[in-house]
Amino acid sequence: MAAEYADLAPEVRVEVFRFTNKLVDWITTVLALDPQNLDAEALRKWVLAIFAAVEGTQLVARGCEDVQVYDDILDACWISGPFP
Repeated sequence: MAAEYADLAPEVRVEVFRFTNKLVDWITTVLALDPQNLDAEALRKWVLAIFAAVEGTQLVARGCEDVQVYDDILDACWISGPFP
């Protein structure tokens, strides 16, 4: 829903913002377990890269009207993208 954020009702925007923050916090918690011991800034950038990859993948698949595109892009992210 972030793509239509400006057009959403204010109460829906609050929930989208809340969901985004919860997801970013969860990804941060999971990646903090990684043995790389990244500093907080580097960890946050990594988290946002993952979040952006997933969000962007959803938009591309939607534009292609093909859910398989979503799976294919995420598979590529596992191989060479931001995913651990």
